[in-house]
Order: sequence, then structure tokens, then C-alpha cells
Amino acid sequence: MTFQLVARALIPAGIEWMAGDLDAAERELRQGHDELEAIGENELRLTIAATLAQVLYEQGRDDEAESFARASAEAAAEDDLGTQVLWRSALAKVLARRDGDRAAEALADEAVKLAATSDMLSQHGNAVFDRARVAALLDGGTPPPDLVAKAVALFERKGDVASLRRIERELAGAGIPAGRA
Repeated sequence: MTFQLVARALIPAGIEWMAGDLDAAERELRQGHDELEAIGENELRLTIAATLAQVLYEQGRDDEAESFARASAEAAAEDDLGTQVLWRSALAKVLARRDGDRAAEALADEAVKLAATSDMLSQHGNAVFDRARVAALLDGGTPPPDLVAKAVALFERKGDVASLRRIERELAGAGIPAGRA
């Protein structure tokens, strides 16, 4: 039963993340990750690790985010599309913010390309918005309006109101009116 119970860690973590409670999202993900590691399960654990990398990035904990992203990168199956997108986006943001490393652009571009091959509109939108964030971090400016518009269109097509609100909050926090991004 352990697997069935912890396999659900992504659901409450996602809810907490959408609600803006990153600490609660982290707790759910860490518990799921650690319990899956204890029973030797890798596939879902690596997805949780990539998701945890995203949450840790949002908390400003770049070194930890990088560690979880790289662990996921090293062992995730090539055909595990969701995990491949998540770790690339997380690592790209870390490299851009912490190191100003231009390699972040290629990683973010790979995440967008991979996400575009699926019908997961929200994940595609997140990858595109993360690419916009990487560009802003590296260039010291604002997220490119064309990328923000593309992410918004994907979220609207999906009906992903929570992601639309997150983008709006982030842009407002940066002093960018949502209509101009």
C-alpha cells in the first residue's frame, strides 16, 4: 500500500503549489520522494524529484533545486516526457538566475520542444513561461512578450485559471501590467 499512498503526492503538492503554499507543496513532495526511495521505486520518484526542483527554485533554493533536477536528469527514462520537461525547465531557471549561464537557454528550449510534442497544454504553457523567465533572467529585462502571450494562450486553451493567475501575479510583482507582457 505504500506505493499507492505516496503515488498521490503530486496531487496535494500541485494543489498547494497552485494555492501559493510552497512550503506545504515541498512537504508533500519530500515525503513522497523519500518514501518511494525507501521502497526502491524510481519512475514516479524521479517525477516527484523534478517537481520538487521546481518548487525549490520558486523558494529561492537554487542549489537544492539543481540537485533534484540533476538527479532526475541522470535517471529519468527518455520517454518520460513530463519528467524530462520538468527537470530541464527547473535546471534552466537555476542556471540562469544563479550563474547567468547561457546554457540555460538551450535547456529551456529543449523543454519547450518536448512539451510541444504532447497534448499536455498546461505543461507546455509552463515550459514556455519558464523559457520567458530564463530570457528575462539572462538579459536583465522583462519576459519576452511573445513567449508570455504563447504561454497565456496555452493556459487559456486548457482553461488553466490557476496558471493564468500565477503569471498575472508574477508579472504584477515585477511591475509589468499583464496586458503589456
